[in-house]
Amino acid sequence: MEDSLDYMINEYTARQFWERREYKDAMKQAAAAAEKALGRGDKSAYWRTSVLMAECQLEMGLIQDFAVSARQLAEDPSIREDPAMEARAKALHARALHALGLVGEAVQVAQEAAAIDLVQDGDGTNHFDTHHALIASLAESGDLDGAWKAALAMEALITPTTPAEAAGQAYWAIGNVAFLMEESALGIYHHEMAAQRLTPSNDVNLWALFNKASAHMRIQAGLVEPSTLVCIERAELAISVTGGSPIDELEIALVRAHWLLLTGEAEESVSRVRNILQQRDLMPPHTLAETEYILALALFKLGEFDESLAVAKHCGTTFTVLGAGRRAQEAHDLVDRIQGALG
Repeated sequence: MEDSLDYMINEYTARQFWERREYKDAMKQAAAAAEKALGRGDKSAYWRTSVLMAECQLEMGLIQDFAVSARQLAEDPSIREDPAMEARAKALHARALHALGLVGEAVQVAQEAAAIDLVQDGDGTNHFDTHHALIASLAESGDLDGAWKAALAMEALITPTTPAEAAGQAYWAIGNVAFLMEESALGIYHHEMAAQRLTPSNDVNLWALFNKASAHMRIQAGLVEPSTLVCIERAELAISVTGGSPIDELEIALVRAHWLLLTGEAEESVSRVRNILQQRDLMPPHTLAETEYILALALFKLGEFDESLAVAKHCGTTFTVLGAGRRAQEAHDLVDRIQGALG
């Protein structure tokens, strides 16, 4: 009884730290709880706390560690005893692969997660994780039709009883796909639906990440307007208050650099992107390639065609290797534009 109480206390303490965003301490307590639960043969507690530990690693920007933890959990044969946990673990693994830029593998694992037959719970949240993973992976691979079908399937799960945060994240993902399909009005509508549910009073960090992502999608859609700048400023403010992960900070800085480029400040954009690239060791390959793409665009705008061409070719190759077909095509299109300018 004492041992059982011991790991239950570890898990409770881990979740308390998680709620306070003290992820290092939460990870330590979750790891201790997982080890003790495994020793006692309590698989359910082991899975719960292992997932929590992996989520802490993600929040801290420990992407490689997160990927290892997610893979181990998803490939544990005993997890098949609990379909809901197996689906969640596979969705987490797909998310890890996506974070590493391994888009093709992420699609495969996300499809496996979505194929698991889950018992429908009261608010549908059992299914949201798998839909999120599948939508993101399909969209990044360039299969927008498939991503949109998955997005509509997730939208059908949203009901009046769906928790606000779950509904908000669902509308966020649906809006992302709409933007990628060049349906800007539909994208704005879904992101506004998300904004009504994702508020700083409930979760300021999630609110920051949503505004960062919304600004990115709006910029990609060419929406250089006040609402886009508001999203950027909200994200910058929130991250400065809560202290996001290094990757979050770099990605928000990149969104600001892209905004500067589109508002006629190409020189300042180049300066900021070069500063971001000084921390390239912190970035997973797809984020680094995205940063290089913005640099290539800015250099092209300034007439620095030779360097712009080299950078565009490099990021295009990276996107291709990672299986990010949509982004690879955009980089290749930029290469064609630069070569045309060079004559």
